[in-house]
Amino acid sequence: MIFNFTIIVSSYSQEPDFKQYFSKYTTENDSIINSKSLSSFFAKLKSVETSDSLQTINILHIGDSHIQADILTREIRNSLQNRFGNAGRGLVFPFRITRSNESFDFHSSTNSSWKWETVRNRKRNFEPGIAGASMQCNDDIFTFEMKLTNRDSLDNSFRKVKLICRNDSNGLLAFVTDKNDLSRQLIAFSGDTIYETKLNNLTDRIEIQSVGNVLIDGLVLENEKKGIQYHVVGINGAHYADYNKSKTFFAEMPFLQPDLILISLGTNEGVNAGVSSQVVVNETDKMIQNIRLESIDAPIVIITPFDNFYHRKKNNRYLSVVRNGLLTAAEKNNIACMDMYGISGGFGSVAAWRRQKLITSDGIHYTISGYKLQGKMIYNTLINSYSNYASR
Repeated sequence: MIFNFTIIVSSYSQEPDFKQYFSKYTTENDSIINSKSLSSFFAKLKSVETSDSLQTINILHIGDSHIQADILTREIRNSLQNRFGNAGRGLVFPFRITRSNESFDFHSSTNSSWKWETVRNRKRNFEPGIAGASMQCNDDIFTFEMKLTNRDSLDNSFRKVKLICRNDSNGLLAFVTDKNDLSRQLIAFSGDTIYETKLNNLTDRIEIQSVGNVLIDGLVLENEKKGIQYHVVGINGAHYADYNKSKTFFAEMPFLQPDLILISLGTNEGVNAGVSSQVVVNETDKMIQNIRLESIDAPIVIITPFDNFYHRKKNNRYLSVVRNGLLTAAEKNNIACMDMYGISGGFGSVAAWRRQKLITSDGIHYTISGYKLQGKMIYNTLINSYSNYASR
């Protein structure tokens, strides 16, 4: 399914009055459970904020359709980059080429024919990579273009491109062309998986060309400035179990060198009447273990889903089961939890979203304004905990 979104640029200078939307929302509830586990991340934030040295902080946000749309995450990304610096757009994947929805701040296109896989696919011709999806060209040679739309409030122009890909033979070449000045950089595949090339100038548009048997797992766009890179990985319909079945997804995670990992999953588990808290705990445990097996020691934050409807109009009691499982898993693994389900009012609070026309007719996905508000709430929760740390 492809979603088309209108772009609305918002201000980050003032904290929104969340109580105008949710009468149960209180500042006292706006906190991260076990925020002390984020001390190493907060220390890096403080260093970037108070130092002139060139530092990059990498945040990886994993999720489902709420995240793939990149409206919610765009609010968080822009807020963090406005405060701590913009180190580049980070991980992108050309979802439009795979006939799915991609973020509105870039546009992918191709004249080649492609096949693709995501973590949602059960029978796969190849394993999806770090973006939760991968694609391979059906032609002998492929060409695709990535172009920033320049409709965001931040300048996402980039000078460095990291191509994450897999090839089944050595001696292959890829070309990265800056479509603005037509300069071309050469990548010689050597059996590695991530390849870095530096362009002559900042640009907003590149073309990638190589042979068809290369698997494309994503691109990382950097500008060589200090600040935040916010890597977004979202797959429509995804569950914890879907990601857990892809070894390549976790194997490529170290390429992003995450300093913080946010996980926004659980909505799709919550539409299953047979869901149990123990199953949620087991799959969440498995994802955390899969991350740690890759020698990634970055703090992890479990984000519980916002409330939604079951079958469009019924209060969803199954989502509260999922939320309880996520809280249990976070406590069991001694990681942080951002309980957005509880913070925004808990069971039945979805009615407030509907009254404010912030949720769509399916009762699960939110409107653009709804996602923007959720992004502000998550950012506010994170920054309040950071401010408490920084003020010590």
